[in-house]
Amino acid sequence: MNNFIRFFILSLPVLLCWNANSQGFGNFLSRLNYLPESVRQAKVDSFRISNKQYPLIESDTIAYFICYTDYKQLAVAGDATSWRPDLPLIRIPGTNFWYAKGIYPKDARIEYKFVADGQKWLLDSLNPHIGVGGFGMKSELIMPGYKMPSEIIGNNEIPRGTLKDTSFYSKQMSETRKYILYFPAGYEDSKKDYPVVIFNDGEDYITYAHIHEILDYMAFDQLPLIGVFVVPVQRDAEYSGKRQKAYTNFIVKELMPYLDITYRIKAGPENHTIAGISNGGNISLWISVNHSEVFGKVIAQSSNVQNSILKIFSTKPKIPLKIYLNIGKYDIPALIPMNEKLSYILDHKGYSFSNHTYPEGHNWGFWSAHTKEAIYYLFR
Repeated sequence: MNNFIRFFILSLPVLLCWNANSQGFGNFLSRLNYLPESVRQAKVDSFRISNKQYPLIESDTIAYFICYTDYKQLAVAGDATSWRPDLPLIRIPGTNFWYAKGIYPKDARIEYKFVADGQKWLLDSLNPHIGVGGFGMKSELIMPGYKMPSEIIGNNEIPRGTLKDTSFYSKQMSETRKYILYFPAGYEDSKKDYPVVIFNDGEDYITYAHIHEILDYMAFDQLPLIGVFVVPVQRDAEYSGKRQKAYTNFIVKELMPYLDITYRIKAGPENHTIAGISNGGNISLWISVNHSEVFGKVIAQSSNVQNSILKIFSTKPKIPLKIYLNIGKYDIPALIPMNEKLSYILDHKGYSFSNHTYPEGHNWGFWSAHTKEAIYYLFR
């Protein structure tokens, strides 16, 4: 064996020892590619043992997706690719080592999956961070500047509120409607009245959004409120389709009057909020813009916005509403211009509103992280 090659191979444990501060992942790849293919896998195995961070992050904004597999083709699909497998991983010849490079804001949080051989959708088995939603589990890329909201982590020292399942028959909908009530700790022993928030997609808020922990945290922080989580039956038809009018009447003419006489809810639209995500944001905007005498505050996250809503906001005199909006940088592409157009109209009309874009995608991790922010903006 050539003495230079012998010296190079003997030196590999030092050359290939991972140290993000001194050499960087790019240098590791360069040195790996210089090796004969017959010895590369052993060095990849050493790297796998020594490296504990997946995806591997450098310089606060660079993320390397890494996978060890014998698939023939591999790509990343996620929020940043509009869930198309548009970020291909590269395989180092002679190994089962694949990698892809992505550049993201330092405070980004992105959900993703690997797509193997063009058809198999896989979690990143090396990444312990998981996002959960209605379409199942997805891996989470959490960049160094992202701050996990303390209220969604949970705290056993904070008094817990209670959840109560209930339902009643709606004449407007011609069916029994389920909803879930949240009462803050101390409600039963108190005689005071509370603000209320109606949440569309109610069961999903409870299942995926840590809403119980969020509301407990807010009550502990001197903003207790009653939460009402309405469960859809025909979601799209109710939120933006042929059942929209009936659903609106159900909320405005049946549910809210029943809640007012049954529970201790503060009077006045300034104490009533309606909230939703995606198409649930659309129906929240629709109900509030048409019934500001009932709901004086609205939350619409990553919202669909029908033209009929934009028309009302743009053509009618200013409506007494306070509005919270947000959208993800990596949200569904069609929703972003809707949000921008609505924001422009609200600003032009002089509405009291908040609108922010965050480096996240269309998922419950994003919406959950900003629910407290939304309610605080409306009530404080």
